[in-house]
Order: sequence, then structure tokens, then C-alpha cells
Amino acid sequence: MYREKADKIANYKSYSNRKKIDALLELNATIYTNLGTDSTKQERYTAEVSSRHIYKHIKKIDESFGSLLLRGE
Repeated sequence: MYREKADKIANYKSYSNRKKIDALLELNATIYTNLGTDSTKQERYTAEVSSRHIYKHIKKIDESFGSLLLRGE
């Protein structure tokens, strides 16, 4: 679900690059906000994979900022 939203945001033609990055980071924050102490390992893993997918979209838009986000990989 989040990956499809990220793909959609990254392909917006009417958004500036800054607005795309802001929307993608907001989506990433939403992913982690929805995790809780009762989240399963699978849910945490899915959140991490979705987050990396979002960071890769950001890297396509802004190489240096995206590289910083992906550095922890």
C-alpha cells in the first residue's frame, strides 16, 4: 500500500522536487507512526522495506540527500 503511494508521489508532474521529497518523507513518517509495541516482526520488516523503497525514490530526485538516507543500509 505504501509503496504504491510512494510510486504515485514520485511520478507527480505538478509537484516540485522539494514538494515530492516532503511528501515522501511524510509518508515514511506515517509508516513508522503506525508501528507500535505490539507490531509483529513481519510488520516491522515490511515497514523497513517500504522505507528503503521511499528513500530510493528520494535518491532519484536528490542524489546527495538520498545517499545520506540510505547510508544506514
